[in-house]
Amino acid sequence: MEHHAACGQPGVLVIILKLHAREYDGTHISYKRHTYSLLIIITENIFMRKSILLHTCLLVGLVTTAIAISLFYNILSDRKEAVKEVKAATHQEAVKATEKINAAMGRFVPLIDALADDLSSGRLAYPDLMGRMKEMLQDNPNLFAVGAAFEPFVYERERRLYGPYLMRAGKKIHYLQIEDLYDYTDPEIEWYATPLKQGPRWDEPVWGEASQALMATYSVPFFHNKPKDPKEPAGVVYLSFSLELINQWVKDLDLGKTGWGLVFSKKGLLVAHPNIDAVQERLNVFDFAKKTGDEILFAAAEKMTGGESGYFDFKNPETGRNSWVFYEPIPVSGWSMGVVRTKDDIPINGDRMRQRVIWLSLSSIISLMCFATRYAPRPYRKHPRITLWCLVVFLTLLLMAGIGVVRHFTSAPFQKNDEATTMIVDHNGLKSFLHGVEAENKTMHQEPPIYVQAGIFVNSMEFSSTLNLFMTGLMWQKIPDTLKGRVSEGFFLPEATNVNLKEAYRRKDGKVETIGWYFEATLRQQMDYSKFPFDHNIVGMRLWHKDFDRNVVLKPDLGSYVLIDPVALPGLKENLLVPGWLIKGSFFNYRLKNFNSDFGIPGYLGKGAFPELYFNIVLERNLLDTIVSRMIPLIIVSILLFAVLVSATKDEGEAKKRGFSPSGVLRMSSALFFAVLLAHIQLRSSVQVQELMYIEYYYFSMYMMIILISLHSLLFNASNVHIRILEYEHSLIPKLLYWPLLSLIQYGITVLVFY
Repeated sequence: MEHHAACGQPGVLVIILKLHAREYDGTHISYKRHTYSLLIIITENIFMRKSILLHTCLLVGLVTTAIAISLFYNILSDRKEAVKEVKAATHQEAVKATEKINAAMGRFVPLIDALADDLSSGRLAYPDLMGRMKEMLQDNPNLFAVGAAFEPFVYERERRLYGPYLMRAGKKIHYLQIEDLYDYTDPEIEWYATPLKQGPRWDEPVWGEASQALMATYSVPFFHNKPKDPKEPAGVVYLSFSLELINQWVKDLDLGKTGWGLVFSKKGLLVAHPNIDAVQERLNVFDFAKKTGDEILFAAAEKMTGGESGYFDFKNPETGRNSWVFYEPIPVSGWSMGVVRTKDDIPINGDRMRQRVIWLSLSSIISLMCFATRYAPRPYRKHPRITLWCLVVFLTLLLMAGIGVVRHFTSAPFQKNDEATTMIVDHNGLKSFLHGVEAENKTMHQEPPIYVQAGIFVNSMEFSSTLNLFMTGLMWQKIPDTLKGRVSEGFFLPEATNVNLKEAYRRKDGKVETIGWYFEATLRQQMDYSKFPFDHNIVGMRLWHKDFDRNVVLKPDLGSYVLIDPVALPGLKENLLVPGWLIKGSFFNYRLKNFNSDFGIPGYLGKGAFPELYFNIVLERNLLDTIVSRMIPLIIVSILLFAVLVSATKDEGEAKKRGFSPSGVLRMSSALFFAVLLAHIQLRSSVQVQELMYIEYYYFSMYMMIILISLHSLLFNASNVHIRILEYEHSLIPKLLYWPLLSLIQYGITVLVFY
């Protein structure tokens, strides 16, 4: 009695006395098992009074809640910080590029201003003008041309017009007279007439036929150096420089893989843009906005051409992708600089994000379970078994929810941040990537690449085996007349077997010929089944030009698709079905490949980082098929095992009614084991992979539970073995632990696989 009184718990003492009474009545419970009795007693009384365990639950709950809140905040802040950093870096790129362009253009202004001042003041005599202009060209290699145009009869009384013009042609300087080409005093000639009336000005860019580049011209009037008419214009001096350097600076902006920059003139004329055709066609921002049908871009263009700075969000109507557009004024010329950065290109540390989500789910489960234990509803405290079963159900549901959370937030089907892979989803992103290819070729002192447009349309696809995909459809190439005889027609599919290519059509549209082929091919895929059945896979076709040994780069024919947003499934037949899979997207991308062989071809370019075109299809496992064929049998087996455990009892009469016996349990366990084993073997034979799949760990957990249930039956019914935890209240504790233990094992498996 004194031993039990030391426990300091009157309620505990009463229950221990009841235990002694049960011993006296003949129950075979030895006195040395009071440790187990005390554990059971504390468990039964956990909701009847405030104990150390309850306070511990409260403390652990508070700590894990704080951890969960911290993790949740870090997850959100990581994304916000990444967005903030990229946004600030993009804005900084716009500012730096603007300052660089402004400084470059500003360097030319003092040169021509000084020339005009010297002519107006008489410090420079008219006959010495040619020498001064030549010196300016020689001292400033970025200048393309310098010229002057005099008012009628100002240069010489006998000469009506005089317009000397010096232009750079390679290392030489060519000279010509403008008045020999046209009458520059015509009011429609703006570069001459406007400065005379309005003063110094930057003219709208024009395409120079001689230079084959976009030219910018700065014009300044000069005046008579006679005292009687110092304000009367005597003519105009001007200089021109190529905007190719500005285009190069814009192309070199660090805007992610598919970001791009652009420059507009004062009237909105395109000065720099990834699409050089749009620049040469002298499209302005308003035409561009109308072409895309985007009212936001049109409204922003008014701000950009108004000399303002700022940014706006832009959703590309063609791709559905969201972007930032930052714009800054170029003060010296009144032009505007803009940069576009796709939000999907924001680099996120996927591994750290995934790991934090897993820790968040774990801490949330522990926190909620501790609070549920501490603050169980009071009506149930009079019925501790009901409360315990409620807690068991609650914990099981929490663990299953944790599995779902981990699965949902750890999938990244598009793999956007692979450094060797560039997804192509818009024309400007394609132009930006190809510019990088051209720059790399220059660095390697290679010839510029030859581009051939190519497209694909998939009619059907089906997995003929675990790693082989059979695909049919159409593929085409567009070959302009300028490439006829220089490149071959056709594709080479390096990862395909049983290829059947048959020409389906050939059409000529202007100067471009389109050749289409019907294809059938079995494509070897690199599939990742480690997360089966919650797996995503990207499958598709690796496309080479037939002349793969030359610098021929296939370019996706984006204009042949209505929408090129991946979720719009470009290049796929409507309602295309792939048995066992759901199609989540399709897109083109480039992958930089290096080979350790030249295939016996001298000068083969594939030994470097050569861009290979891929057409990709994003597949997600159809869970309904897997749940019906794989998961439901496992769920039924787990329920049957629980039923076997529930039937355990020490009461011989009740055991007879339930049919409970060790031999019966072993027979049932053996039958369930072979059922699970056969299902496991069938899974391995249908999905032939060398690695363990995620779902297989569920089979392993069922093997373990079958063994535990069998051991429990043997120990529970052994006459010479008495384990109080197993015997208490007809094996109540193992029954309570069954579902939480099984769920905990599966949750742990999920964490280990997806961490």
